Amino acid sequence: MRTLLLLRISILLLILPCLILLISVCKPPVLQSVKKTLPVMNVQYINPSHELNSLFARLQRAKDEVEVKAIQSQIWQIWMSSGTADIDALMEKGNQSMTQGNYEEAIHIFSKITRKLPEFAEGWNKRATAYYLKGEYSASLQDIERTLSLENRHFGAISGLASVYLAMGEYRAALKALEKVLEICPNQPGLQEQVRELYLRLGMSKA
Repeated sequence: MRTLLLLRISILLLILPCLILLISVCKPPVLQSVKKTLPVMNVQYINPSHELNSLFARLQRAKDEVEVKAIQSQIWQIWMSSGTADIDALMEKGNQSMTQGNYEEAIHIFSKITRKLPEFAEGWNKRATAYYLKGEYSASLQDIERTLSLENRHFGAISGLASVYLAMGEYRAALKALEKVLEICPNQPGLQEQVRELYLRLGMSKA
């Protein structure tokens, strides 16, 4: 039991800097306060897939850390924008609640978004984050799955998946998630080294 606990702690300490780096790099821009709101009846989310495809292609080729962060920031700006002032205002409010540690309130707000605009992936992703921070891992996993069904390249959601699996002690599943992030962003700063070290800690070999 003690050996298992020490292994769990060592792996968490190993991967924590990597996850912090991912969160800092992938941190979405702060939305400006919305003074005017639009009706949410019959709202449709228009996914800018062409622009995203171009950015993800650039992300695959990006070598410089500054370039990687800049491209990821552009992707986050697209993901965070619902195209509707009402929804964007709710996103800002939910993020504020989550930052303040009011996870139940954040979940309630993000749930409004998922009901009003279910095809908006970031609503599900943000609720998944709130569930994770509240310790409700099963609910978080369900929302991550929904996020990825709408945007399977969502490196933020996949990084969140790794965080959930680590919290659950599912280290191999966490490793698989981090490797998926590398497929999307092969030059994510520091991640290759962290993944390689995690292989060693788990007694596995990496080609």
